Amino acid sequence: MSCRGASTVEQLPTWDVRGAPARTTTPTRASAAAERRRKRAERGRPPGDIAWKLQRRKCLLEGKRRLSAWSLLLAGLGIGLMIVTMELSWHKCHMYVSSTLGAAITISTLLLLGLIVAYHIRDIQLFMIDEGIEEWTVALTRERKLYISLELLVCVVHPYSIVFPWTSNAPWSNAGIVLSNLMFLRIYLVQRVIFLYSKVLNPSYQTIGSLSKINLKFYFVLKVLMNRCPGKILLLFVFSVWFIASWALSLCERQNRHNSTNDVLASMWLIPITFLTIGYGDKVPFTACGKFICLIIGALGVFCTALFIAVIAKKLELSKDEKHVHNFMQDILLTKEVQKIAANLIEVAWLLYKHRKRQDQRKIKIYQRSLLSTVCKFRKAKLKQRKLWDQVSAMMELSKMHFVLCEMNSKMSDSYSELEKRLVTLATKVDALATGFEELPSHICEAFKQQLKE
Repeated sequence: MSCRGASTVEQLPTWDVRGAPARTTTPTRASAAAERRRKRAERGRPPGDIAWKLQRRKCLLEGKRRLSAWSLLLAGLGIGLMIVTMELSWHKCHMYVSSTLGAAITISTLLLLGLIVAYHIRDIQLFMIDEGIEEWTVALTRERKLYISLELLVCVVHPYSIVFPWTSNAPWSNAGIVLSNLMFLRIYLVQRVIFLYSKVLNPSYQTIGSLSKINLKFYFVLKVLMNRCPGKILLLFVFSVWFIASWALSLCERQNRHNSTNDVLASMWLIPITFLTIGYGDKVPFTACGKFICLIIGALGVFCTALFIAVIAKKLELSKDEKHVHNFMQDILLTKEVQKIAANLIEVAWLLYKHRKRQDQRKIKIYQRSLLSTVCKFRKAKLKQRKLWDQVSAMMELSKMHFVLCEMNSKMSDSYSELEKRLVTLATKVDALATGFEELPSHICEAFKQQLKE
């Protein structure tokens, strides 16, 4: 009988003497673990096979990447359908078109929820392989449950076509507008795609990061991108916030047709003015939703302004080689200036000495003033040169310290290798002494025996 037939027979209930079915015994944990090992062996997946684990991990990682990309695509599709639906409802479009688009938004949301659940299943499987866990319930911690629930709650938010029928006025209720704006929270999926498609998940990256005790998450990828191309990242973020906040603000302000900010162009003017903390006051939000959006934009504006200043300051800072060239040229110019002032000082002193012999008081006073001004210029030039030398010496001291540290490191490594050689030699000698001490009693006995024989 095959294995399938044997398992079927084992699952049949047993009958006692009276003809009643006997109570089946529940399997213990040991039997369940043995069953899992048997099934794994039947499928050709031994528990200690490293090659299979690596291959499985690679497949799960590729699955996570694909699921994250499709999730972001569906999230963007849902946001785009929502924008189109709200614009058509604003322009009094036919109810059938709005209802169809609302149903499409709901379908895309359900598909997005399925992809997110599949993504977290892959994530749990990958965690089980990395940590060597057999039971998936162990990997499903309280923090993970909370994170999955929060993510599903964020993605399930949309203007429901059942609760809010897509008529000409229903989408413009307060709940419909709030739910439409909350759909922009799905943009958080961008950071997941950026992280999964970056080079951080490379095995070499992971190995070096684990040895250096660095947490390779999206924050690390963001810092790498800000270090590599900070201007492009900040401009992309600012323009994205500008367009999204402008449309969201116009959506909130369209409840009152007499508002000056119910147009997208007017909102595109108000958002950068609020972002830059200028606030002319010609256009202001009237609804609570619009005021809340402007408050968030003002806080983001302060944050991005500080980042822009830091990036500009870093870009304008001289590099090490540029500082060396600049200091070298400044030293040459200051040396020439000191030499020129010294020559002028000698000339003025000679003229003063000559006119003192002639007893010309008017010329003496003139050249005395010139002498004093030349001495002041000479002192200022020497002070500038001394400050420049201090800066150069500080840079040279840092370079010299680095060189000294490298030299000390090389000497310590050499001494350590020499110490290892001496320890090996000493261990060999100690072994020889131990062998001699072990043979010493036998030699003593032989010597005594020879003396007794004699």
